[in-house]
Amino acid sequence: MGLEAFGPERREGGFLAGLALSLDLQDDGGSFGVLRLRLRADYDSALFPEERIFRVFRERNLPINLWPYLRLYVDFLTA
Repeated sequence: MGLEAFGPERREGGFLAGLALSLDLQDDGGSFGVLRLRLRADYDSALFPEERIFRVFRERNLPINLWPYLRLYVDFLTA
């Protein structure tokens, strides 16, 4: 499983940022599929985050904000 943050991307009144998930589906016979998901969130902010601030944001906030949605998509798509 790989989880990678992307962004920030400027937009009027804030920024866009998200997570990309890559999941290798395996069983006893080996790999039988790959699931790749990208989920982007729209954040309102008066200031565009500089790299130093966004580094902390992507490590703490993005997983907390977006993991529940990614988990739901994985559950729905693999059920």
